Amino acid sequence: MNEPRLAMLLLGIPPLLVWSMARSRFHRHPLGLAFAMIVIALPCLAPLLVRELTSPMRVWVLAILALFLTLRSWEVLRLPAGRLGGWWRTTLFIYLWPALCYDGFLRPVGEDRWRRVAVKTLSASLRIPIGLGLFALGAWLGCPEKYWALDHLLKLLEIYIFMGGMHDLIVASFALLGLHLDDVFRWPVFSKSVLDFWQRYSRHVNAWLRANVFLASGGRRHPVPSILLVFIFSSVIHEYVFLVALGIEDNLGWQTAFFMLHGLVAITGLWAGRRLIALGIHIPRVFKIALTFTFIYFSSLLFMHCMDAMMTFHEGGIGTRLLNWAMGR
Repeated sequence: MNEPRLAMLLLGIPPLLVWSMARSRFHRHPLGLAFAMIVIALPCLAPLLVRELTSPMRVWVLAILALFLTLRSWEVLRLPAGRLGGWWRTTLFIYLWPALCYDGFLRPVGEDRWRRVAVKTLSASLRIPIGLGLFALGAWLGCPEKYWALDHLLKLLEIYIFMGGMHDLIVASFALLGLHLDDVFRWPVFSKSVLDFWQRYSRHVNAWLRANVFLASGGRRHPVPSILLVFIFSSVIHEYVFLVALGIEDNLGWQTAFFMLHGLVAITGLWAGRRLIALGIHIPRVFKIALTFTFIYFSSLLFMHCMDAMMTFHEGGIGTRLLNWAMGR
């Protein structure tokens, strides 16, 4: 059997078994749990089989897909018996639902359906062209060779604006079908702390981490180890998706450094915030937003190291192709 077919089997078959495992509850036994963990992790092997056959970007997307299948499969396994739906419903959640948590799955959109469709469609029609325009602007300015600092700022804005616009289209599409889907971003540029940033950014992943890592490890009863575990888990899954796509050489450890730095700063900020409140010291919101944005800007250089190795944003890459298309070259 060739590698692509085996990769498709690894992506397709294990999640189909999840419903049977969850219904039988045999994973409540330690040996059953070990077997279930192996089964739901099998999709993560699929990108390794095709990494030599296609581009790093496609392998990266496939790795994210495989990881999401695994995370949703675990979400199904941990559901109480009374909340587990039928086989078709469970399979629909694992394969097609954009969010990672079962809470809110197939929730009706409510009376504001058409308003939500209109608002999200308008938002996407603005954000996607602006994001593409920023790619082209970076190429036109000669980034990163001429302006590395501006180059990095444009990359952060492009990820936020363009990807936010694409998700707006998904939200609008689901609203058309009568289904509610939460926004993936909630204005992270206005975050007042590192913890606030991660609660606003990639909210679907944040919700899964909160339910399956933070609360499972003690939550607010033991906030420091629970927060650290969340960032450790985040570093592991990000190391996986980038190392599968790019290889270990010159790429190992960057995501761990980024997320562990954020974890330590998040815990420090939590402690400092409580101390300031106890002392009756109030820090203006604008100052907290500016300080958080500055930290995110500089610390994200660690994260973007792997992104830069996988794709070229501006000169000679996406931005140049968009600029040439716009100028009819």
